[in-house]
Amino acid sequence: MKRFITLLLAGTVALFSAVESFAEHNFGVVGGVTMSSLNLKEFSSRLATRYHAGLTYRFDLPAGFAIQPSVLYHVKGADFKADAKELRFDVGYIEVPVSIQWGPDLLLFRPFLDVTPFVGIGVNNAVAYKDTKDGVGKANDWEDFSRWEYGIGLGVGLDIWRFQLIGRYNWNLGNLARLGSEGTAINKVLSQSNFSGVTVSLAFFF
Repeated sequence: MKRFITLLLAGTVALFSAVESFAEHNFGVVGGVTMSSLNLKEFSSRLATRYHAGLTYRFDLPAGFAIQPSVLYHVKGADFKADAKELRFDVGYIEVPVSIQWGPDLLLFRPFLDVTPFVGIGVNNAVAYKDTKDGVGKANDWEDFSRWEYGIGLGVGLDIWRFQLIGRYNWNLGNLARLGSEGTAINKVLSQSNFSGVTVSLAFFF
């Protein structure tokens, strides 16, 4: 995973250096919804809706190509039932996706295809639940959880004036938790799963 992250960052820096002299670039803000779930054999997991927001910067290249890195605060989560209790599991990441786009400029709008590798580091996490006794949520530290995430997304997008809309499916390739000798039951389950799902993002460029 560290090698993947190092190669991604090194390639991104080199690519930015190569295109800076002739690329047009635009700064913007971006936000949207994240719909994810966990592949849990032991528990019944439902699709959960969370959110993401941050800054983005697009380099417009010749022949319809563009490169668009972003820095996001990205909350991913899952809602599931364990031992007859409803649980909500959330992780907040500082995430850096790098969108590689191609699409023809049709003057009034630009449709495009999107490939987006991403890396992120977790800054907060919590497992909350309600039960008949106390209804109190439980928070978790990082002792058994993995902070790092990485993966790739595929999607389609549309540029209209200063707005950009992207729908994307993201494959998360890491594990949510480290499986240790003292890991809790929930951590043992999460060590075999991760957040994959759909994001819908709307950006505005200045």
